[in-house]
Amino acid sequence: VHTKESHHREIERVQQFYKDSIERMERLQEGERGRLLAQLRETQEQLKEIQTSVKVSQASVIKGSTGEATFSDLVKQHTSWTNIEDTSKTAQSADMRGMIGKVETLFEVKNYSNDIPSKEVVKFMRDMEVHSNIPYGVFISMNTDITGKKSQVSVQWSSHGQLCIFISRFLETDVSYTLEMVEQCSVIASRVYSLQHRSDVEELE
Repeated sequence: VHTKESHHREIERVQQFYKDSIERMERLQEGERGRLLAQLRETQEQLKEIQTSVKVSQASVIKGSTGEATFSDLVKQHTSWTNIEDTSKTAQSADMRGMIGKVETLFEVKNYSNDIPSKEVVKFMRDMEVHSNIPYGVFISMNTDITGKKSQVSVQWSSHGQLCIFISRFLETDVSYTLEMVEQCSVIASRVYSLQHRSDVEELE
């Protein structure tokens, strides 16, 4: 069960996510920025609620409810995401690729018995840089922590303005709730990416 201290850390993470997003918006057009800032504020409140309501279960309960289900199985069960395909055999393409609503997304899914080494995070961010046309990335560790990520859910931006979400111990969360959070963030990822790249083009002109 989460302690008050861990709840506080999670809220601080969400607040930092909000702060980083606001700073990113400073370069964008005034008209579009106002609408996006309003959405970010609303999503901040939703993320706070989600993060402080994460339900951590005992390992035996987890196995009883999810069995040996893979991430793909859970996505099919809890979401309406489409065109999820295995790209693990393709170099620099993460493990999976698919659509969350209308947002193209790269997925990296690790099912290690030990903590995920930081080199896997570096590799994933490099894959995102290679696929700079994809606005959103999701890195899932099914059972263990991700080295270098201090909270169970953390965010990172690529140099191309791509939003990347990192989730540790995925099977210890309320899976449906967590996937809902991932889907909500996809909308922000798409809008930030679109507006930033529009701004970059206008700067070149």
